[in-house]
Amino acid sequence: MLRFMRLRTALLVLALTAATVVLTGCPASEFLRVPDVTGMDRDAAGAVIVNAGLMVGATTSVHNHAVPAGHVISQTPVAGATVPPRSTVDLVESLGPDPLPSEYNFGYADGFAEDDWYWDGFWDSYDTVDGQTLYYQGDLIPYVLTPPYDAGYWDGVWVAYHDGYFVAYHYAFIVGFSEGYDAAFHPDYLDFLEADDHVEYLHGGWADGYNDGFSEGRVFGAYDFEDGLPFDWRDALYDYEDGTDLYFQEVDVGTGIYGPVVLYAYGTDPFQLKRMDRRAAAERSIRAVDGLKSAQKDELFRPLSAEAAAELNQRPASPRTARELRLSDTWLERIESYLSGGAKSATQRAGF
Repeated sequence: MLRFMRLRTALLVLALTAATVVLTGCPASEFLRVPDVTGMDRDAAGAVIVNAGLMVGATTSVHNHAVPAGHVISQTPVAGATVPPRSTVDLVESLGPDPLPSEYNFGYADGFAEDDWYWDGFWDSYDTVDGQTLYYQGDLIPYVLTPPYDAGYWDGVWVAYHDGYFVAYHYAFIVGFSEGYDAAFHPDYLDFLEADDHVEYLHGGWADGYNDGFSEGRVFGAYDFEDGLPFDWRDALYDYEDGTDLYFQEVDVGTGIYGPVVLYAYGTDPFQLKRMDRRAAAERSIRAVDGLKSAQKDELFRPLSAEAAAELNQRPASPRTARELRLSDTWLERIESYLSGGAKSATQRAGF
C-alpha cells in the first residue's frame, strides 16, 4: 500500500522527482541529483544528463545479453547521488549479446561460481563491527587485465565476494527496518524520533546495515501510527524502496535527503571504504563488470548455508532501543517474508 502525498501538521511526504534538491545546510545551487539513465539509448541518456546540469563522462562498452546494443547498462555516479553542477557521469554501454563466448566470460563464470568467496564476503560484513578493525578481503582479490580467462575469473570472484558482503548488509537493513518501525509505532513517536540518534559506521557492514534500516524504518513506523494505518513493516519497506520519503517537521527527522542515512551502494568496493569518504565511495562502481552484474541481480541472493541460516534464526533484543518490540518472529523469518512477499520479486528488490 503506497503512502499518498499529503500535507498534514506533523508530516510532509516528499516525492523526489526534480533534478535539483536542497540538502540540509547547503544551498540548492551547490548540488544536483544525478538522473537515472540506465536502459536508455546512449543519445537519450546524454541529453538527460546535460539537461540535468551535468556532463557525459567516459563511456565503456561491454557485451550484455539482457540490454540491447547502444543502451546504457549502468552509470557512475549512481542515480540519485548528489553532485556539484557540471560533474561527469560515466556510462557503461551495451554491445548486445556476445556472439561467441570469450575466454573472459568463461573465466568470469568460473570465478563467480566460487561459493567460498561469496561466504567470505558475507561473514566479513559481520566482522566489520562498530569502529573497530575492518576485516575486508577485497584487497586480496587480484585485479588482472590479461590473459582474458584470468581477468574474467578474478572479476567473477570479486563479484561473488561483493554479493555476499552486500547481501549481509541488505539482510541487516531488513532486520533494522522492521525493528525501527516497531519501536516508533507508538503514541510517543515524536519523542522517540527526537531522542533516537542514527549511528553511522561508514563501512557497509552488518552493523551499518542494521542502523541504516532502523533509522529509515522508525520514520515509517511513526507515520503509520500517526495516520492510523495497520502495523505492517514489510509493506512500509516496499514503499520505502519505491521512493516514498517522509519528514516530521516538528523534530526535523525524515528519510531520503532529509534523513541521516548514507546507504551502502551495490558495486562499492568495501575494502576501499576505509580509505575514502563514504559519500564519494558510494558513487563508484566496480570496474566494467558492474555492468555485467546489472543483468544478474537474480543471482545476488544465494541459498543460505546452514551456518548463515542458524546465525539469522534468532531474535535478540534491539541494540537501538530498550522498548519491548511487538515482533515475535526471528530475523530469518522476517528476511524470508520480505524476499517472498508482495508483487515484487527478489530480483527487483536486489538493490537500494
